[in-house]
Amino acid sequence: YLYNPNYTNGFDFVSASLHYKPKKRILKEVLIGDYSLNFGQGLLIWTGFSMGKGVTSTRSDKNGLTLLPYHSSDEVHFMRGVSARFAHQNISFIPFISYKQVDAEIQPDSTIRSIRINGLHRTENEISQKDAIEELLIGGHINYKRSNKQIGFQIVSMNYSFPFEYQSNYQKQYSTGNQTTLSSIDHSVVGKNWQFFGELAINQSGKTAFIEGLNFYATPNITFNTTIRKYSAGYKSFYANSFGERSYANNEIGFYNGININLGNSYALKTYFDLYAFPSFSYGEGKAVHGQDFFSEIQKKLSAKSLIYLRLKNEKRTTQVAEQTSESITRVRIHYKTTQGILTLQSRVEGSISNKKDKGFLIFQDIKTKFRGFNLTTRLAFFDTPNFQSAIYAYQPNVLYAFRSMAYYNQGYQFIIMSKIHITHQVKLWIKLQRLTYTNKNKVSSSYYETTTPHLTDITFQLQLLL
Repeated sequence: YLYNPNYTNGFDFVSASLHYKPKKRILKEVLIGDYSLNFGQGLLIWTGFSMGKGVTSTRSDKNGLTLLPYHSSDEVHFMRGVSARFAHQNISFIPFISYKQVDAEIQPDSTIRSIRINGLHRTENEISQKDAIEELLIGGHINYKRSNKQIGFQIVSMNYSFPFEYQSNYQKQYSTGNQTTLSSIDHSVVGKNWQFFGELAINQSGKTAFIEGLNFYATPNITFNTTIRKYSAGYKSFYANSFGERSYANNEIGFYNGININLGNSYALKTYFDLYAFPSFSYGEGKAVHGQDFFSEIQKKLSAKSLIYLRLKNEKRTTQVAEQTSESITRVRIHYKTTQGILTLQSRVEGSISNKKDKGFLIFQDIKTKFRGFNLTTRLAFFDTPNFQSAIYAYQPNVLYAFRSMAYYNQGYQFIIMSKIHITHQVKLWIKLQRLTYTNKNKVSSSYYETTTPHLTDITFQLQLLL
């Protein structure tokens, strides 16, 4: 919050849930409070963690528990209310209801301009947008699973206290008023050495989103994946988290192919090639965008606890940003990880070239140690990238249930030290200190967020009580 000695409001965000698993024949579990829902391939609702392209190039399908307690630090993408899971023989049913207040920017005509998802309330403007709208979701999911087949159906009504009405060319197609209803059907069929999976979703205006994929296990050492997707420009679900160049399942078509090969002698190769397009208006774009994404990684397992890999990624697309007609980014990474006793070392060197002229690099060293009742993680990173287009991304060491991928750009260095302390078997404490220092400027950010120093310092505490 913006500091005001006369204003206190306790914790900025509080989350709790009660998860009960009764020993009943049909009622399997009940969740009250904050919870996550994961349906199908994420076209309708997927509030859990999901990895994108490149992490496992031969799998584009989603798998995960459909109903589970919410533990993340994200203050928006979760359900708050009541849900339960009923199951009998091959059929399961999950009804759910969720009500919560959401941060949003309201326009003078009492319409929603945007929903804010960063959870920050540092300035008067951000504080005024806190809990600005009410959100009510009511829906259900039914699933039939037998042997190697499963089919699911889900429907949800999303209701807001203010309407979504947009005026810009690229946003106008997403105007849905105060209420929208979405439904989808998903499936998975597994054979001896293959799997078909997919989902088809539709909103009340008839706009659709579709994904269909095949995992093919040609030999024990060779696996293929091919996936097609078509997400209509007018389709939008705030809780979508799907496979693609962008995760929110709208205004995208694509054709993806990946392969994973075990080369023997502890070598493995994974590669994908993805052709995609954004056929309708996008933010900052006055026409359709076409792109291609190539990824390749070769990995060598040095021992049971050590590995090294070399990764290449190249992406090209048409664009109209800053009067450019096209843009490209190439990244090359070498990564090494080893564990020796109580010590784990992780080293990375990565370079990037944006539009064939802007060059950048990132170097970091992670050191993790484990003692009895005490874990310590440190990172020292140096980076130099000329602009955001050439930024290099890396996941950050973080507290439990918190995930963050940071974009390193400009010039500077970063230091992180984090400890996990086992106070007792039931009580655990995380403490994290991060200092990010820029060497090419004297201040950070602008407006309300501007600093008078070239560095930013973050301190995070987390306490876990197991009852």
